[in-house]
Amino acid sequence: MPVIDFSAQSELYVLGLLAGVGSFFLSWVLTPLSIKFAWKYGFLDYPSERKVHQDATPRVGGLAVVLAFTLGELLFWHAAPPLGYGVLITVVLFFFAMLLDDKYDLPAWVKFLVQVGCSAAVVFMGVKIGVVTLWGGRYAVFPDWLSIAISVLWLVLLSNAINLIDGLNGLSSGISAIVLIFASIITFKKGIFTVGLDALILAGAVLGFLPYNFPEAKTFIGDCGAQTLGFILGILSIVGTFKSTAGIIFFGFLLLLFLPVEDTLSAWFRRLAAGQHPFTADRKHLHHKLLDWGLTPKQVVLLMYCATIVLGIIALLLMGWVS
Repeated sequence: MPVIDFSAQSELYVLGLLAGVGSFFLSWVLTPLSIKFAWKYGFLDYPSERKVHQDATPRVGGLAVVLAFTLGELLFWHAAPPLGYGVLITVVLFFFAMLLDDKYDLPAWVKFLVQVGCSAAVVFMGVKIGVVTLWGGRYAVFPDWLSIAISVLWLVLLSNAINLIDGLNGLSSGISAIVLIFASIITFKKGIFTVGLDALILAGAVLGFLPYNFPEAKTFIGDCGAQTLGFILGILSIVGTFKSTAGIIFFGFLLLLFLPVEDTLSAWFRRLAAGQHPFTADRKHLHHKLLDWGLTPKQVVLLMYCATIVLGIIALLLMGWVS
């Protein structure tokens, strides 16, 4: 790989930031339209014992986020997205399936089949964990069956991880934006510029939605947003680490995503141990525990933002990228 000097990296990053600003304004303009769409067609989230909000709230803010990201991809890359049309179309199909869930509350097994099917589709398009570079120039090569299985599992895990922390206003969207910004720094430093630029486009789309989602929220991101956001994050993390044979970066991604991934795995194991379906809803997530300790919803959200930022800084320090 040719050596690119810091000034060239800086120019590319500024270009990415400008693309992110563009997707920010696009999402910011589209979100009020998604709110009107939700009220008109009944995409509403109603209060329940497990939920914090007290009034019916639009739940398809993800419509603005995914549309802004998709348009940003096509416009920024001049209709030639680096992930390929196949992957982008699969992301859109995944989104529409979860949009149906926001309307009709699809059974858990249906959503799981969608997650596995779409994950398998992008894996067979080449988005998979194959050769991983380790320390000291060593590397590991996974057999095809293991490569496919791990890749699908990772994509399904992240789709659910971002969705399961979507229990408070601004929580999943804010954490995702922080993760994406740090991910862009990590991938830029490693020279994986397409992933870094895509991360900034998606971060801009999420941040444009966040003002409408932060307490007190005018809209929720919904399963169509949170699940799709996790799905895209999973794709970018694979392309940004394993496909480039730069597996060491994966530890950075794991640190960035520690809170949602740990919360999801804990929930799955907790439910299985209790003889329940792993996708059974409960009120035992990390943000619920912090609320039970007496923190306000806004305090919980800000605390988890800060924790994610600290994890991002630790990731950079461990890789020797912050002096």
